[in-house]
Amino acid sequence: MSTPVIDKKSSKIYLITIATLILVCAGIGYVYYTNNQIQTAEIATLQGQVQSLNNQISTLQGLTHEPKILWWGEDTWEKDGTHAVISLREVGYNVTQKGWSDATELTSEYLSGFDLVLCAGTHRMCTVDEKQNIKKYVENEGNLIIACDTEMYFSDPTIKAEDDLASQFGFHFEGDTSFTVTPVSGQENHPLWQAMSPKTTLTQLWDGYISAGYPGVLIGVGRSVPAIVDISSGSGRVIGIGANTLLDLIFTGGKINIFFDYMTS
Repeated sequence: MSTPVIDKKSSKIYLITIATLILVCAGIGYVYYTNNQIQTAEIATLQGQVQSLNNQISTLQGLTHEPKILWWGEDTWEKDGTHAVISLREVGYNVTQKGWSDATELTSEYLSGFDLVLCAGTHRMCTVDEKQNIKKYVENEGNLIIACDTEMYFSDPTIKAEDDLASQFGFHFEGDTSFTVTPVSGQENHPLWQAMSPKTTLTQLWDGYISAGYPGVLIGVGRSVPAIVDISSGSGRVIGIGANTLLDLIFTGGKINIFFDYMTS
């Protein structure tokens, strides 16, 4: 059998064809590789964006955590027809009110469902167990505001639940008097005062004050007597304050969230 003869022209065309095919294949491979790299980069970018969004969502969830507040006592205070509890709810707080007629025991389990317990206008004395439960609640990162209406207390000695509870944390409320509460030197930047911005004082006609010998940090005075104390107890915090002073803070239209955030952070 004779061997086929390929002329130079045919050979050149053949080589060009092979070279073209190689270039085409190389081009296809490059495009595939490049696209794959682009897709990989795009996927990595998207994954980074998703992670960033997740982080932002987590941050926002933390910032928008709605503190659960237990208002333990009667809400008999109002301004312009709006009661204090309603006023707090209107600005977005999740407030549960437990009046004096509510005999539900303040158990450790019940208290653990709240970020902040606000004791004001309470007409029912705590039982021994309840006082122990509240103390444990605070020591385990709970937060407590005790706001005593001393006018009611001293006109009716049977109404002394707030003062009795305060004694568990080492302080007492004294008699009712008229004063303007101002920050103690060095406490001007305390969150309570920042919450009242641009106000710098709490003015009341009559309110209670704290007895001498209190623990913690004094943050407000009126007529040179202790008016507001900030007490650390275990991992939690207790604020002792006159009821009218607290209500003035709630009704001033200030930034009560700064104060509550400080209490529940």
